[in-house]
Amino acid sequence: MSQLHPIPVSELHVFTAIGKEWMLITAETEKDGKPTANTMTASWGGLGRLWNKDVAFAFIRPQRYTKEFLDAEPAFSLSFLGDEHRKALSYLGSVSGRNEDKMARCGLTPAMTCRDANYLGINGILTGEAGDLLSRCDLIIAIGGDGTIFHQAAVAMRCNKPILGINSGRLGFLSQLEANDLSPLAKLATGDYVIENRMVLRMTAYRQGGTITSFAINDVVISRTHLGRTIDLDVRCGNDLIGEYRADGILFATPTGSTAYSLSAGGPIIDPSLESIIMTPICPHSLASRSIVFNSDKILIVRPTMPDADTQLCAIVDGTPVDHMEGIEYVTVEKSEYVSRFLCFKDRSFYQTLNQKMKLRG
Repeated sequence: MSQLHPIPVSELHVFTAIGKEWMLITAETEKDGKPTANTMTASWGGLGRLWNKDVAFAFIRPQRYTKEFLDAEPAFSLSFLGDEHRKALSYLGSVSGRNEDKMARCGLTPAMTCRDANYLGINGILTGEAGDLLSRCDLIIAIGGDGTIFHQAAVAMRCNKPILGINSGRLGFLSQLEANDLSPLAKLATGDYVIENRMVLRMTAYRQGGTITSFAINDVVISRTHLGRTIDLDVRCGNDLIGEYRADGILFATPTGSTAYSLSAGGPIIDPSLESIIMTPICPHSLASRSIVFNSDKILIVRPTMPDADTQLCAIVDGTPVDHMEGIEYVTVEKSEYVSRFLCFKDRSFYQTLNQKMKLRG
């Protein structure tokens, strides 16, 4: 099943996508008391800027059935399906939706996230959270930098779906392909790939009366809410004291995250096929504070050594601050029950990627 996703306008080659590859113009409205969607193929139209707004436009004859839908509603979508759907695009452009459900005949289902559907006031078509819709596909392809890829990997993780990263950002440690060379995609049809299971961290924050849980594919940072000030933290592994640290914070990374913030903070690079937890103090006020690598079966406990009203813990998981951390007394970091599944091509190893990306960074 093909996965459709929003395309940033900046990444769309308009002349080729519309004029040569064609697009679908789709809208939904109520017909005979029930929500109904219709679509048509177009090879004309454009994208541009008008009165300080981004605009999309197309020209539709008044006789076309789709025009009734566009006239009745405030929104429509433009879909670009690729060459593998060329036959379906030809059919959708030559048959009227008045006579049959042509989208169903071509194996297409109109879908929309709940947020967009609620914003537009649309009901009756397939909706759900992004994760619900993604659960219907076989593979998730994420196009962007590492930030885009691991945020989509978090969604894929909950759906137990593999993800393939295509780098259009800067470094792209998590990507298997570069945006300027997509020829290896043909290997998806031949099965010339493997699925690597990557370890995920669980962060649990404890306060009187409740807990907050979050999951990290890359890293968890524990610090104080007031930036620019150090914090005194006590780190334990079970009942054993690991150390008392005065630092900007403590960073816990997975092997996958060892090439991200952890690396910049002075942590080691770990093969992502291993399972371990990397702890690295961030800007410690000490010459002796160094990274420690723990076995993945350990549970690490972090608490402030001098708690007061001015020492509120803050947690940042994969670059996103965790909300509602008021009154948190301590935090645990451990291996999660989830795994993140990355699709990797057999002729491209982690060490090849590491060598290439380190040259780019250096």
